[in-house]
Amino acid sequence: MRLRKRHAWGAVLVLWFALPVLRPRGVDPVERPVGQALNWLAEVPALNPRLLQGESSPSAADAPKELLAARDREVLRLWYDNVVLRERLKQAGALAATLGADRLQQVPALTSARVLRARDPVAWRRSYVLDAGTDAGIERHQPVVYDGVLLGRVEVAWPGASQVQLVTDPQTRLEVFVISATGQRLRGWTRREGTIDGLDALAIEFVRWTPADGRIEPGAPVVSANQDAQLPSGLLVGRIAEVGDADRDGMPTLRMTPLVDPDRITEVVVLRLPRDPRVDRVASWPR
Repeated sequence: MRLRKRHAWGAVLVLWFALPVLRPRGVDPVERPVGQALNWLAEVPALNPRLLQGESSPSAADAPKELLAARDREVLRLWYDNVVLRERLKQAGALAATLGADRLQQVPALTSARVLRARDPVAWRRSYVLDAGTDAGIERHQPVVYDGVLLGRVEVAWPGASQVQLVTDPQTRLEVFVISATGQRLRGWTRREGTIDGLDALAIEFVRWTPADGRIEPGAPVVSANQDAQLPSGLLVGRIAEVGDADRDGMPTLRMTPLVDPDRITEVVVLRLPRDPRVDRVASWPR
């Protein structure tokens, strides 16, 4: 029987498909030269564009999943550390502003809080709800400030939240000092009275004032008095906006406005001073 060329090609094809079954590990004398030739061609820069572009090292997509997960954890840790450091820097700045307002007898501890609600559901009330409470050391009557400006005092504290009664609330009676033109500190009490330029205004009732104490002009600062141990004196409350004529008792009519708009504040600082047991007794007195 005479073998033709097509028979030879058929035998080659049969051998080609039969070898993987008969020799699963491959035919070393045949595959080794072919593999070496292909490896040599892969290392030639002219034939491999990745070598020309300097991409011979594996890309981030080829990195193991464990390496990517570790990298993500490190990025998250650095982000959290950055947030903590920024928060501490903000608290340090608020403390510097507060201490710059007056010489406090005791350095307070600080708790930074975010304003969750700036408007009270009751139209005539003025209050905040903060995202920090008793678990952060916040207690009733502690002052709440913003850049050294007194905003109000903690009225109720819960775990994880607290409510602040602002100085512009009608129920707030705050003892203050008005600084006269001669530098005298004139003691008085605040009460809510209307608005000035869209901001809640406070009238100031003097306990004692004589012409010898000096004139009181618009723009005069109003600071907190030493009402109790938890509210340090010297915190800026606002400035005199209007000075009216003297009443029958000779006292001038004063109205002040806050230095900041409470509706625009998102971050505050709570000052935590040692608790005075007399505060609760005074607060429990009938008004």
